[in-house]
Amino acid sequence: MGTAVATINPDLRLTKPAAASERAKGKYENFQALVMQALQMRRTYREVFILCDIRGYSAGETAAILGIHEDSVARRLARARDLMGLSGDAGASVIAELVDF
Repeated sequence: MGTAVATINPDLRLTKPAAASERAKGKYENFQALVMQALQMRRTYREVFILCDIRGYSAGETAAILGIHEDSVARRLARARDLMGLSGDAGASVIAELVDF
């Protein structure tokens, strides 16, 4: 039996709030969008994204948790970020802004 995989909703965009007074609300809504997008990914990508970018585990720790090689974690994490439009330095800064470790 196969597992159904949802497509990522392109309407869930990560944007910065316009006014400083809305910053906390905007950050929370953006974090919700980030999590909702992550939940729509295939399990292999979702696991490493949540463990590394949301929970703050290193690639080595994530590899040990999942029982896979560290190189696989790096590849899956890069693919997950690409799927979410968060690749490169811009994506890393958006994630760092939304997730406090």
